[in-house]
Amino acid sequence: MAAAKLAAEPELEILSLAGEELGRKGAQRLSRALLTHGALRELDLACGCVGDAGMAYIAGALQRNSTLEAVSLRNNSIGADGCAALAEALLSANGSPLTELNLSHNPLADGGIRAIAKVLRGGGAGLLDLDLSSARSVSEDAWVDFGSALADCRLTSLKLRQNPAIGDLAAEAFAQSLASGGSLLQLDVSFCSLRGGCARLLGAAASLRQLRLFGNVAGLETIEALGQAGEQGAHLEDLDLSRCQLGEGACPSLAAALRRGSSADAALRELHLDRNDLGAQGIVTLAEALGAESQLRALTLRENRCGDMGAGAIAKALGRNRSLKELDLAGNEVLSSFFSSTSCSKMSKLMQPAWRRSA
Repeated sequence: MAAAKLAAEPELEILSLAGEELGRKGAQRLSRALLTHGALRELDLACGCVGDAGMAYIAGALQRNSTLEAVSLRNNSIGADGCAALAEALLSANGSPLTELNLSHNPLADGGIRAIAKVLRGGGAGLLDLDLSSARSVSEDAWVDFGSALADCRLTSLKLRQNPAIGDLAAEAFAQSLASGGSLLQLDVSFCSLRGGCARLLGAAASLRQLRLFGNVAGLETIEALGQAGEQGAHLEDLDLSRCQLGEGACPSLAAALRRGSSADAALRELHLDRNDLGAQGIVTLAEALGAESQLRALTLRENRCGDMGAGAIAKALGRNRSLKELDLAGNEVLSSFFSSTSCSKMSKLMQPAWRRSA
């Protein structure tokens, strides 16, 4: 069906076959059609049961295709062998236009990670956006190898969610590549196994615009690294520290870090602190850093036991703060009666799961 569609529509630029069980034979037929189609730019093969055998056919087509810019192979049972075939095709392709590749939720294992590292070390084959989330690797050494290759490519966006084999050793390799002047702007290492690596990434990522650390264990050294990054002119605009086990004790350091990065030219605009058990007193401490000098535009504090006391402190801070446009307090058990009894005109808006201040 896919091959027939391409043959019938020679000007087709975007094709989604997500959920279509292509299998090896379907992948073979599709690869033949890709060789003769001269317009397709985006191809989505998610959940297509392609497997290693089918990946070999797709890889051959990608090696010779001259139009595809974005390909999703998410959740296709592609293992190390299929990934090796893809890597070889990317390395030998001459002037491939492919810039976006999604290999998430495949059992790439250590061999697949090393194969992609080889591609990056060879210049990245033009890739700018790469997703290797849930790659089911078991050795951190493979990720150390991958991290050291980041300095040699042009990637601007990298997603590595749900890879528990990524620990502090891999983070150190990532950080060294970032510090060497890599091109990466967005990095997502949510739900990995980072501890001290969180601080190391923050400290080395001067070029990053967005960093997702959701679901790791970020200690006080991470908060200190955030303050230093703000003082040193880091370009980080969006930081996610949700579910990082910060606790109430981290709030004084966090408030101090926000003050240190509150100059008019500070980059940080979005901060996500959901599910960190900050508590009412912690929120009060944090609210004190949201004064008139704050440059934050979005703050999320979902499920932090904020209570009426914490909400009241934030409401008071909003009276001074003019930069904050989005605030999320969902799941904090703030009583509606408290909002109705306060004289603060903005408190009724805070009753909503997410509040957006009009410009």
